[in-house]
Amino acid sequence: MGAVATEQAIKTFETVFGGYPDFLIQAPGRVNLIGEHTDYNEGLVLPAAIERHVAIAGRPATGAMIRLHTAAYGETAAIPVVNPAQADVPPWGRYPQGVALELSRRISLRALDAAIVSDLQSGQA
Repeated sequence: MGAVATEQAIKTFETVFGGYPDFLIQAPGRVNLIGEHTDYNEGLVLPAAIERHVAIAGRPATGAMIRLHTAAYGETAAIPVVNPAQADVPPWGRYPQGVALELSRRISLRALDAAIVSDLQSGQA
């Protein structure tokens, strides 16, 4: 699905945000065959890539928001570049919100529009 995910990410971006994205990122999913939760405790791990993918199409935006749209839920999370913790985001948007919060403590964030497409299982109930 790697190529399919990237094509879907581009189409989703064009539909939601209009125009063509400036960048496209694609990565395989992975599983830990051994060592789940031991890598950060100096234990042995054996990760392996799987035939599932995540693709993100995006571009810098004007304004003061990071807008992330997920095709999986058909929702857009809007995270302010200043004080990202104040955003009211859907449950799937909490992880990128936390990343934005930590980054904002170190650098000045910029506005972004991005579409996320994946065939990985979400892990949300």
